[in-house]
Amino acid sequence: MRKIRVKPSKGQSFFGLMIGIIFIVLGFTIVIPKAGLFGLLWIGIALMITLINGYNVFSVRGLSKYEVNAEEYITREKEDFEVKLPKLNKLNK
Repeated sequence: MRKIRVKPSKGQSFFGLMIGIIFIVLGFTIVIPKAGLFGLLWIGIALMITLINGYNVFSVRGLSKYEVNAEEYITREKEDFEVKLPKLNKLNK
């Protein structure tokens, strides 16, 4: 069994990076002055979003969203063309 890592595209990560930066700015300018300590939680979450997406944008490896377990299939032996043709003709009838 093989594990395949699925990560967001560079475009999606770049968009997430921009949103994270906007949330950080909003946190410092609006949320902290109006909501106090909740603003620190807001900034912490926005910072995590920004860092994860920034890592995915600027890194070759990136962080995966999830992993998929894929089974490796054993390939059948290749049949000769002369053997395949009659089988295909039977299916066509």
